[in-house]
This record gives sequence, C-alpha cells and structure tokens, in this order.
Amino acid sequence: MSNTVASYQWSFGPIICNPVYNGHFNVVAQIHWQLTGTDINFPQYKDTYRGISNIPFVESDGFIPYENLTLNNMRDWILEQLVLDSTSLLSNSSIVYTPEIIENNIKTAILNSIDFIKYPSMVTLHPPF
Repeated sequence: MSNTVASYQWSFGPIICNPVYNGHFNVVAQIHWQLTGTDINFPQYKDTYRGISNIPFVESDGFIPYENLTLNNMRDWILEQLVLDSTSLLSNSSIVYTPEIIENNIKTAILNSIDFIKYPSMVTLHPPF
C-alpha cells in the first residue's frame, strides 16, 4: 500500500473525428489521453498513464457537438470504453468493472510507479574503481 498522496490531472492530445457522421459534424472517434499523478508533498515525483481510446458513436446517448465537449465528457467516455474493453478481455471472469474501479486502478498504478521512482528497489552503479 502506497503512502504517497497524489493530485491528478486529465489531459487530452489529438482528438480524431469523423468530419460528418449520421448527419453530425466532427464526431469524436478516438481520443488520445493521459492521467498524470503528482506527489502533493514532493511535486518533483510524478508519473503519467497514457492511452488511446476508440469512442463508438451511439445515437441514443445524445450527440454532443464538438465545441460543447468538456473534460468530464471525454473522461467519462474513456472510462466507459475501458470498462467495455476490460469486460471483453475478461469475459470468463466474475469481476465487474465500473468507471470508478477503472479510474482507481489507473490511479493506483500511478501511485505505485511514483513510489518506485521515489524508493527504487534496485539502482545501477558504476564500478568503484
């Protein structure tokens, strides 16, 4: 269990869109994303988890025009897609994933990585001579 306390920041890189799809313009198809965690007590320690998520178009979800997208919209789409990806990968498992579980798992991975950076279990040294 990590003793590190981190703050987190979602950010998004290229957003790949279909110029026109089902009568809508600039329909999001893929999002490049990252979640960065920074140790709040030692901000020089940070790590980033990156991914690319394909976002399927679902008319029944209600279309959000590109210019009206928010960070929360994109984060929610990404987490929902990661739930679907996890469910299909673990189809024989009884584990039930939710967006909250996925996000917490990513944050735990970031915390573990920050701890490894702060307290490495191995170091590389040069010969003492």
